[in-house]
Amino acid sequence: MIIGLGADPFGVDLKEAVKRHLEAAGHECVDLGGSSEEQRAYYDVAHELAEMLGSGAYDRGVLVCGTGIGMAIVANKHAGVYAAVCEDAATAARARSINNANVLTRHLAEQRRVAGQGALPLRVLSGLVLVSAAVS
Repeated sequence: MIIGLGADPFGVDLKEAVKRHLEAAGHECVDLGGSSEEQRAYYDVAHELAEMLGSGAYDRGVLVCGTGIGMAIVANKHAGVYAAVCEDAATAARARSINNANVLTRHLAEQRRVAGQGALPLRVLSGLVLVSAAVS
């Protein structure tokens, strides 16, 4: 499965952790940017991912920003894109199975660094679980 990933400055760390997790699970990930060096506005990232998903270039998408809401609103303006803000695994699973969501949006409310040292913060781990539920 080809999964597009994008983040604004608030979601960079979670996006990177999700990317590693999905690649380890055998998915091809296309990173649309958003890094500590390249800070992109949430609406630019969401539009780019939604255009590519709508064209059939990606099977699914994951967008991470300050709230998840802005990215979902922007992505949902594109034909064939069904973005859902998911706070827990049950919501993610239902968004996919009932609403045919093909983009999961998520927030990282707390600015925590995921530098590959020690245990991942709980919010990052929960994000990985949510993404797994949404893309399966």
